[in-house]
Amino acid sequence: MDAALDDDQEGVPTPRMGQQTTPDDEADPVSVPAVLTDEQRDRTLAYLDAYLRQHTPKEAADALGFPTNYIEGVCDRRIKPSVEFAARVARCSGVDLAAILVGGAAISSAETRTE
Repeated sequence: MDAALDDDQEGVPTPRMGQQTTPDDEADPVSVPAVLTDEQRDRTLAYLDAYLRQHTPKEAADALGFPTNYIEGVCDRRIKPSVEFAARVARCSGVDLAAILVGGAAISSAETRTE
């Protein structure tokens, strides 16, 4: 903290902060909630479905690092998946997390779930 002395007040030095600026074109970073939106959940489920078509539930649980009952809860829509879960699904599916969070990537051999 750089403080300069300002002794304009009757000989009593007071701290004066240096000017702090931020560029006008610098925007706040996009915040990602801990729990996915419905659209993000649907994209996560689509990638998870594609992964589960090629692997057993036990293999998926081991690869994702989540218990099978959590994965089943997500698939049955009893549990809203977390961003961490989506990140692991993306990693196992070979896509970037952005594909799940913002979309735009093609999902091989998977249809988006609608219920």
